[in-house]
Amino acid sequence: MGENFLDEGTIALRVTNFYSPRSGLRDIAVSVLPTGVSGVTNEQGAYVIPGLPGGEYTIKINQQGYAPFDTLINVEAGQRKDVEVPLAGLPTFEDVRLNSVHISRWFPPPEELFSLEMQAQVSDNDGVLDIDSLWLTIPALDVVEHVFVQTEPGTYVHSISSEQLPVGLQALIGQEVRVKAKDRSGVENESGPLTLLRVIEEIPLAVEPDNLEEQPDASPTFTWAQMNLPFPFTFQIDIVRSTQNVETIVQTITHIPSNQLSIQALEPIPSGNYYWVVSVVDEFGNRSRSREAGFRIP
Repeated sequence: MGENFLDEGTIALRVTNFYSPRSGLRDIAVSVLPTGVSGVTNEQGAYVIPGLPGGEYTIKINQQGYAPFDTLINVEAGQRKDVEVPLAGLPTFEDVRLNSVHISRWFPPPEELFSLEMQAQVSDNDGVLDIDSLWLTIPALDVVEHVFVQTEPGTYVHSISSEQLPVGLQALIGQEVRVKAKDRSGVENESGPLTLLRVIEEIPLAVEPDNLEEQPDASPTFTWAQMNLPFPFTFQIDIVRSTQNVETIVQTITHIPSNQLSIQALEPIPSGNYYWVVSVVDEFGNRSRSREAGFRIP
């Protein structure tokens, strides 16, 4: 113990999870200003700074995966200041994708639909159930959208039709788009800038089966027209059952080479009325879909 003990104070930190039971967090980097002292918490989340002259000190924590934290602490000479720091996890974007979708259809109008589609995978050190909401912004157009749908914990999707945008989809190419997330503690974070790279105007053509033709085989072969496009692409087939206005995708075949123009169903299709569509998909996930072609399995 130093001879100046009575003139010195101690800060004893315990850094924990934000939510109960507030377990200690280890290896959290802590800085004490203006002393320049820094270190990391132990296995119990504790970090002790002794030998501080009486006065005010700022505790700063900047740890990857957590919201930045700082607080002002008044240290009295000869006293120990115990401080608990509940550190909030930061919503973190593991994967964010932005692509265009062009759909051609027979009914209902309009016959051609263009939309902007987003998918986001988000994590949080407090758990994915802590994530409260996601939204996207297009700063140059003053667009803010708050209607992401969670398909499973941590996975979100959103689609905006061209009619909801102030400009056509082609005009969005090169524009900066950002996705933002907020958790239940109120902490916000945003993705890096995203840009739309392509809108596929060309429409693939489903050739056969068509016109609700009855198929002699429960695993029919689907044929479509050749496409000549100035970029790499693959084909995708979706087989959809239509029953009393309820549509259910029963098979999807992806990554079909661009020089392949037919493929057989992966497995037998049960009796019923169906339609199928063929899509062209580029390397960024942008896609254009054909009109529906109907068939029947007896």
